[in-house]
Amino acid sequence: MGLQWSQKFLTDVLNFTCINNVSNIDVCAMPYTSTMAFKREIDHQNIRYVVEIGQVGVGTNFSLHYDSNFKNSKTTDVVNQLISNATLLGLNLKVSTQAELPPSSLHSFHSYLNNSQFGGVFLSDYDNEYSNKYYFSHFDTTSNIDVTKVCDAAKLLSNSLYALAAKNSGDVISVNCTVINVLVECLTRNYRCSLMRTLFGGVVDSFPNSFPPDHYSDVFRWDQGIQLTPLFINALLGLATQWAPVDSKKSCYTKQECLWNQTCIAGTCLYSRSYFHDAISPGFDYDYTTGAWKLKNWTNVKPLSSQKLSLYAESNWGALATRVYMVANPVTETITVVMGVLVTLIFALSISIGNFTINYVLPKVLKLN
Repeated sequence: MGLQWSQKFLTDVLNFTCINNVSNIDVCAMPYTSTMAFKREIDHQNIRYVVEIGQVGVGTNFSLHYDSNFKNSKTTDVVNQLISNATLLGLNLKVSTQAELPPSSLHSFHSYLNNSQFGGVFLSDYDNEYSNKYYFSHFDTTSNIDVTKVCDAAKLLSNSLYALAAKNSGDVISVNCTVINVLVECLTRNYRCSLMRTLFGGVVDSFPNSFPPDHYSDVFRWDQGIQLTPLFINALLGLATQWAPVDSKKSCYTKQECLWNQTCIAGTCLYSRSYFHDAISPGFDYDYTTGAWKLKNWTNVKPLSSQKLSLYAESNWGALATRVYMVANPVTETITVVMGVLVTLIFALSISIGNFTINYVLPKVLKLN
């Protein structure tokens, strides 16, 4: 919804202050966050490029979007690098004819950071209108996705980002399209795929078997678990970024069996650089005394003081239940009959009084006058 995740993430990177931290653990108790890695490992002044991926599974061409109001030398660098790699890979990539960005978290980066320090682009398979007419609807099924296009996008992104980071080392990144096909299978057709089973073991049998899989993120609640799709993505990134020595690994079934700074992935406790971050509007504050959310006073908090924040709320639903009676309670039946009789008598009496008044009383009064 809106730009809530990107706004929250950047607000925390810029302004987060832990009031009550947990001793010897990289967790903040107030305001709560499961990891302080975003403060420890990210210096916003070192962000040089921001590349966001949109729809890339439909159409024959790729388009690069950027906001012309914020174009600088770094924007040119990343655009040229992507175009150069697209040419080497035999892909058709063009700069969008549109001067502004489509819906994208880049809007938040441009609003929150110094725009002279980074270049931001958005990669998609459309120029000025969506190629996939079912985007963000229940009809957007796997039949709308060309896996070959997804693999091409992965090749383009991996080689371009590596070249920017390594300053054109000349190395070529190979992409396993078989793995990408498996990922598409898991995310669009079958939550109980073999890769899910590798990552989560027998728990997969309890996963929903709906088609297509449901990626609804649900509302933000402290007492609610993380949904399956982000768990899956985090596990994949955790495997890719693990750094624990082999001899320090131990078997596990849940995260609670691992050290506080480890996670349980594929039955093993691992250290990784993949983290979750709350996705809620920075316009809300949690009151730890009352256990309720309230609107934050961000008048003097930069850059929030100059932003238009998206605020969404939903009723706090309790347990929903239905009580069905095969036979009505005798007392209830008696009361219903008595009330029905009384209502009928009252209406009959009212009608009789009205008729008597109109037919006998009213004419005599008018005749006397």
